[in-house]
Amino acid sequence: MSGKNYTFYIASAPGQMRKLIVPAHVLHGLAALALIGAITVTAAIGSYSRMLWKVGNYNALRHDQETLKKQYQQLQGTVVDTNQRLDSLQSLATEVAMTYGVLRYHPAAFDDPD
Repeated sequence: MSGKNYTFYIASAPGQMRKLIVPAHVLHGLAALALIGAITVTAAIGSYSRMLWKVGNYNALRHDQETLKKQYQQLQGTVVDTNQRLDSLQSLATEVAMTYGVLRYHPAAFDDPD
């Protein structure tokens, strides 16, 4: 025999032993395949964990976006309400000014005078 061989003894039944002779290149090939498999599994786990991290960030950003949309809609409602109150106060101020004769009918009481 030219190459190196490894011999394994396997107990197959009580009192019986089987002898298994495996060439070294077969064991080296199996070790290489196991190493490649371990590297592949490690890379897959790393990729999967990165994907989970990105999905978590995406979900957090989406939640923040929804929160900001709600706040924006509330602020829009507040602005509309404030504008309505301002219009009401402007018309009331005009009516009061006209009642006391401070103004003659002038629809925009708070405009710059000409």
